[in-house]
Formats: sequence, structure tokens, C-alpha cells
Amino acid sequence: MANKKFWMQRFWNQYPLLALLLVASTVRVFAAWFSAGYAMHDDHFLVVEVAQSWADGQDVYQWITSTKETNTSGRSLFYPGLVAGLFWTLDQMGCHDPRTKMLILRLLQALYSVLAVYYVYKIVLHWTDERKAREAGLLLALLWLMPYISVRTLAEVVSIPPLLAATWVLLNPRYAGKWLWPLCAGLLIGVAFSLRYQTLLYGAGLG
Repeated sequence: MANKKFWMQRFWNQYPLLALLLVASTVRVFAAWFSAGYAMHDDHFLVVEVAQSWADGQDVYQWITSTKETNTSGRSLFYPGLVAGLFWTLDQMGCHDPRTKMLILRLLQALYSVLAVYYVYKIVLHWTDERKAREAGLLLALLWLMPYISVRTLAEVVSIPPLLAATWVLLNPRYAGKWLWPLCAGLLIGVAFSLRYQTLLYGAGLG
């Protein structure tokens, strides 16, 4: 037992970022497995139901219209469209069970959300020190609702990794003075904006 504890401590000290990513991934996989069912209005009616209707060749809320004047939803089609593509692919593969499809979606979002832990660690390490970067990474990996909402189909949470990635690109001294990287940061902010329009405030702040 002592040897195991020593090995874990040594691994944590030598590879803190890798350890954080492993912890965050493990907790989020458990969250994905045990988070089945309805949670909030947004993740079900504004993403899942819409996406499945598109995968079925329908349009449950008539968000896709011929002119912008008749589309009064005010919603971005990007994220539901990505989910619809996944559902359509699974349907073509013979996977029609909604519970299985949602589990696969939650597992994919669990792995995707780990990117937020990576970029938070990098950003905090850039501004402070190793100890604070580890603490920030642990907070994001484990704190309260973070693992749970990271696997839900919430556009406001899905938009976090590209915003953090854009922030790190702008802060990273390796990219200073190179015109291509601010352009990449702008593209990442654009992706976040396409996922959730309100992220425009974050992008404006960076600008």
C-alpha cells in the first residue's frame, strides 16, 4: 500500500498535467455512464430532440426555413447539427436505441470536455506557478457539478474548450509576433460563437 501511494505521489509530481487529464477523464466517464435521463430543458428540447428530428429527415420546431424572416427561433443550428450528424451515423450503423445513442454522445462529450482542464492548467501555469495550476486543474476536473454538466448537451458548456484554447493561443509566448496564431484564435472564438451566441462577450473582451 505504501509503495502504491509512493508511486502515485511520484507520478503526480513528475507528470501533473497527465495526472489531471487522467483524473478528469475517469470522473467524466463515470458521469457519462450514470447521467442518463432528462436533466434540463436546454439539453433535451433544444439539442437532442431537434437533432434526432433532423436525423429522421424532419424538423420538429421548424428551425430550418427558406428565409431568415420566417426563422424566429434565434438559435444556432451548428451544435444540434453536429449531434444530428452523430445520430444519423449511428442510425446508419444499425444503432437505434436512444439510450445507447445518448451514452455514446455523453462519452464523446466527456472526452472533449477534458480539453478545458488542459487549457486551464496551461493558462494558470503561465500566469502563476505549478501549485496553483494543479489546484485550478483539480477544481475544474472534480468540483461540484463540473463533471456532470460537462457530459450534458449544453451549448454553453460545449463552447468552453474553444474559448480557453483561443485564450491560450494568445497567451502562449511561442506564438508571439506570428500573425497566423491570432488568426487561429479568432477562428476558435468563431467556433465558440457558432455554438453559443452569447460567447461574443468573451471574444469582445479578448479583442
